[in-house]
Amino acid sequence: MQFLYPNFLWALLTLTIPIIIHLFNFRRYKTVYFSNVAFLQNIRKETRSRSTLKNLLLLLIRLLAIAFLVLVFARPYIPVNHGIKDTGTPRVVIYIDNSFSMEAEGKSGILLEAAKMKSRQITEAFPYNTQYLLVTNNFELQHQQWITKEQLLSWVSQVQATHVFRTLNQVLERIQTLLPVNDSLIALQTFLLSDFQKNSIDENGNFPLKNSLFYLIAFPNNQTGNLLIDSAWFENPGHYIGKEEQLNVVVRNLSEEKYSDIPIQLFINDTLKASMVFTIEEKSNKAVSIPFTQWISGLNQMKVEISDYPITFDNSFYINFSIRQKNKVLVISESQGIDYFKTLFQDDENFETVSTSSQNIPFNTLSEYELVIINEPSEISTGFITVLITYLKSGGHAVFIPKQEGSINDYNQMLEPLVPIQFEPWLIQKGNVSDPDVTNDLWNSAFKTNIKDSRLPEYQGFFPFRYPSLSGFSVLYKSESGQNLWIKTSVEQGTLFISAIPFSKQITDFATHPLFVPLFYNIALQSTSQSYPFYWLQPATMAKIGLKDYTGETVQITKGGANQELMPRTHYQNGKLLIYPATDQMEAGTYSVIIEDSVVEHISFNYDRRESEITCYTESELKELFKQVGLKQMTFISPESTVLVQDVKKATQGNDLSQLFLWLVLAMFLIEILILKLSK
Repeated sequence: MQFLYPNFLWALLTLTIPIIIHLFNFRRYKTVYFSNVAFLQNIRKETRSRSTLKNLLLLLIRLLAIAFLVLVFARPYIPVNHGIKDTGTPRVVIYIDNSFSMEAEGKSGILLEAAKMKSRQITEAFPYNTQYLLVTNNFELQHQQWITKEQLLSWVSQVQATHVFRTLNQVLERIQTLLPVNDSLIALQTFLLSDFQKNSIDENGNFPLKNSLFYLIAFPNNQTGNLLIDSAWFENPGHYIGKEEQLNVVVRNLSEEKYSDIPIQLFINDTLKASMVFTIEEKSNKAVSIPFTQWISGLNQMKVEISDYPITFDNSFYINFSIRQKNKVLVISESQGIDYFKTLFQDDENFETVSTSSQNIPFNTLSEYELVIINEPSEISTGFITVLITYLKSGGHAVFIPKQEGSINDYNQMLEPLVPIQFEPWLIQKGNVSDPDVTNDLWNSAFKTNIKDSRLPEYQGFFPFRYPSLSGFSVLYKSESGQNLWIKTSVEQGTLFISAIPFSKQITDFATHPLFVPLFYNIALQSTSQSYPFYWLQPATMAKIGLKDYTGETVQITKGGANQELMPRTHYQNGKLLIYPATDQMEAGTYSVIIEDSVVEHISFNYDRRESEITCYTESELKELFKQVGLKQMTFISPESTVLVQDVKKATQGNDLSQLFLWLVLAMFLIEILILKLSK
């Protein structure tokens, strides 16, 4: 048996007071004279022995009553054998899952409010000197310190639902970092209050705090289904005025029910642009294609919306795009013949084409061009190679077409720092282009009939490619012998297209073939500089925008409708402004990036969809999972318990004996009264 408040045991010294009173009877006696006392003497002997026995019994009962009363205040209990050394200062961690899923309705109302109420009750089960640590999904700075009960209750009342999603592994790692240095001597008791969604535990991840005692209060979620917008993307990355485009939206149905005629709406700049209905089967995904045409250039923000209750945070999806007045294309060519590229773009109001020679490359303004076409250079200078590397790594797009008489050494010197591809010596081989990858969007609208019925371009020879593997590359078409003739690859943020065939008419008819137009037009469309269309509101999210000539001005992001104005951390490198917003303070939506009172870009953020999956672990599944990962000291406490304080005390401290001793005190008083009445 142990005591919760052992200092009260000093009160046992008060037992000496009734003993002293008993030994030294300070009552005065009055002498009464009788003429004959012989008969009274016999009565006196008999009553003295009975009185002595009665007084001894009363003394014993009163001593026991005082002793039991002292023990009640000392709070005796039979401890649970946890195998952890008690340091005398209890340390209790309370984790409140305040994610969106905890806003669902449970048997006792909103799950988050029920968790806050239970966390307050937990503190009633621990002594006044207990140190507490509050952890929520926000990982707030103020929650990094051990606090008293009063501070904890104040902070718990301020906990609000958040979009920030944390796995249980991340929560335990967070607690681990906040423990004192000598944590091996800490008798840590960790309370986890959550609905324990299956998405919230990484079964293959790290589980620290192996020596902690875990008490799980699992709140059952009554929600059985959910309809949500999972993701969205544009059919083509380039955007142009008056051109019909298509937004693809994936809707997920997580319920056991089929939904019919569900409306979905598309808003552009807060104006309804399209509305349609769809049907989705139970437990399935549905891709919905929404056509739209935009006639306004500049920055545009888009929102797709469905209606579903009661889980609403995933019913909207935000995305943005921009339309430039003119997209600049630079053609570097030494050919004296027809400029096929300028002819292709000159009548298109969306493009501005500039042609130049290898001797007049605009090094200083290369970053202003969305696409650079390097057409059959005889040789390549080291200065241009340096500028091209920076251009591509910063997000530029380039096409390289070799010349039959060109310097292979220069070509390979240019490719070496960019991609693991090298040109081999010229191979004389006649044939027709074969095996075009018709699934590649660069061939969009190129093949209207069966490819077998189409005459493909001819060639007289090519430069074979040498590379370790095709990993990270895509091939648009091949030679008849199976050699790759056109490769697309990424160079950090940029894209490089490499042709094995020169485009001169003596080598191939590709420049006059019908495939030339859709191929290069789609390359130009996809080369339009665009920021990433959306980001997820997750911790440590980094947004990236292209920005020329940034000199360190203050950056601000704002969301007008919610009056949110944030000053994010920023870093500028290689023509890109990296933005690190405080995502835990943000709402889903499209934000404007403002520099010196001017909007330079839009950034769209959406809530993490992992919270949309509402399947939760059962108690037996959690027990088995904790056992597998080595967290064996686990106790379940029912959130529906009406005597939660007693349940917590029993789980954390053992069997409380204070009530037993209180009943013994009352019993002693009753026995004393009974003895006094019977002795009369």
